[in-house]
Amino acid sequence: MDQTKGVATIQYCCCETHEQFRRETRGITRAGQIKLPGDRYEKDDRYVINDRSRFDLGWSNVEFGP
Repeated sequence: MDQTKGVATIQYCCCETHEQFRRETRGITRAGQIKLPGDRYEKDDRYVINDRSRFDLGWSNVEFGP
C-alpha cells in the first residue's frame, strides 16, 4: 500500500473469471468480491454494486503530483 499525503492506494486486479480471481494475490470481481493477501475474501452487500456515488475511481489527482 502506497501512502502519499494521507491517501492510501491499493492495487487490485479486475478479474473476469473465477479462475483468475483465485490465482491473483489481490483481486476484485464484477460482483464486488475482494480477495486480499493470505486467502482472505470480503464482500460488502450493504450497498448496490453499481451505485456510482460509492465509486472511488475517476477523480483527478493532479493536486498530489510532484
